[in-house]
Amino acid sequence: MKKVKIFLGEREYTILIAQTQAERERGLQYIRWLPKNMGMLFLFARPDAYCFWNKNTYVSLKLIFRRKEKIVQESYLSPISKGAMTVCAQEPVDSVIEVAAD
Repeated sequence: MKKVKIFLGEREYTILIAQTQAERERGLQYIRWLPKNMGMLFLFARPDAYCFWNKNTYVSLKLIFRRKEKIVQESYLSPISKGAMTVCAQEPVDSVIEVAAD
């Protein structure tokens, strides 16, 4: 997977880019630990109200929903041990970044 460095606020992150459908579907499933400076970027061909779930997700995640690289929403996903959950964008977005929740 391709990696890039980005800044969110004042913190620099190393971000894995989920480019294929398979990479987007797998996301951060099965990860047992995620450094606070790492995450994953999901890019979409067209804006939509995309949803994310915590299937096989063992870490708490912060989701940053963006449109044209501007943050439009931030949400959180709990680990699957706290129960299944889904979080959806409240408006069309073209990318989502997942990072470890603080």
